[in-house]
Amino acid sequence: MITGALMSFLNIEEVRSEHVVSRAPEVLPADAVLPQWLESREGVVSVATRAVGGRAVTEVRRDDGSVTLRDPDSGMLLSPLPAASARAIARRAWTGPPTTVATTRLIEDAVGTEFRGPFPAWQITYGDEDNTRVYIDASSGSVLAARSDT
Repeated sequence: MITGALMSFLNIEEVRSEHVVSRAPEVLPADAVLPQWLESREGVVSVATRAVGGRAVTEVRRDDGSVTLRDPDSGMLLSPLPAASARAIARRAWTGPPTTVATTRLIEDAVGTEFRGPFPAWQITYGDEDNTRVYIDASSGSVLAARSDT
């Protein structure tokens, strides 16, 4: 009991030693092999090829937390993703019984306590009886959260 009371007065970051450990991503070294089309190497922490909505893309992450998707061959910027791409990602993510995509909405701010970012994100609502919604990062194409009226 006394231990619990004492813990409530301590700074939780210090208890967890978060104040002495950095989780910041390391910037790629200057001699890293990167795509020719990448116009700025500054702050790049990773360059990876992955699938988004059934298409190969190159994801570029920077030390400021930003993410962009690009065409692997041309380097053409693909993000923020358009609504059609978000719907394709949502269709691929769905594993429930057959349904449709009922609505697609670009979200710029928190949706109550249901979703708090990152933004912008696509809110895709399925046509199922639970009114299931997924939130898709418009910058990376990642499925960030799933919610329903259940």
